[in-house]
Amino acid sequence: MAVFDFALELAFVEIDTTRLGAWKSLAEEVLGLATESVDADGRAALLLRADRARYRVVVREADVDRIVRIVYRVGDQAELDRLTRRFEELSIPHGRGSGWPLPTGRPSEAYVDVTDPAGNDLRFTWAVPEESDSALPSSGITYSDHRLGALGHVVLIVPDLVESVTFYTEVLGFRISDYIGDGPGRLAFLRCNERHHTVAFQAGSTPRVDHLMLEVDDIDDLGCVYDKARALPATVLSEPGRHTNDLAISFYLKTPLEGLEIEFATGGIDVTEPWSVNWHEGGSIWGHKRP
Repeated sequence: MAVFDFALELAFVEIDTTRLGAWKSLAEEVLGLATESVDADGRAALLLRADRARYRVVVREADVDRIVRIVYRVGDQAELDRLTRRFEELSIPHGRGSGWPLPTGRPSEAYVDVTDPAGNDLRFTWAVPEESDSALPSSGITYSDHRLGALGHVVLIVPDLVESVTFYTEVLGFRISDYIGDGPGRLAFLRCNERHHTVAFQAGSTPRVDHLMLEVDDIDDLGCVYDKARALPATVLSEPGRHTNDLAISFYLKTPLEGLEIEFATGGIDVTEPWSVNWHEGGSIWGHKRP
């Protein structure tokens, strides 16, 4: 029997912004990401690239600052059809379509949209993002060559942690890796492939996307980015530290979207099945102190 109900991986995140120039500066000057300016459906947009995929984060010029959607990739059309049938069987509102204009202008493959219990818009499709046939420019930072790419996970603040965990496990087929803490700020970490977690939830009264994780393979690359971020006022949000659950060494930095952080990480573990759900009292073995 398959470990996961569906072949899922985190593909990319779409963001609307009033501060496209600030995103470009952060991406190029601090994070060492490749950027590509495109016209996305009549709006100026920036593609942020870290690995073989042409983009992992898409930032579009807009009148508001917000996370538009989180896009997951399924294995193929048959996987997408099975996921759609799951929504239908459980009477979960969803939308289906194809030909959605991707940030590069290419019409998309078939997709299905659903909103999770905390109000996050999710899109499931296949064969995106497109792979790039050009080499990454030399920025001095080398991102992870993990099979699933350098965009590791998203962490969501949710009003009802149990409701969100139930939706992602019983509807989308994620599995629980572990929990951190107890009480109002408890966190739950879920996986849908070999990564320790692709999504995590933290209990909180106001739903939002808390952070995205970008991954490098070398701790020296992490240190170089940390130094660049520390040189800018109010950019670094935590000192480096090692997490208790996925063992990643990371630090957190501010983005131009208020409330959204980037966790810049290295050394996180993959999960070998079968896996026992763990509970950790705290989130860090050392470090991660906030100013």
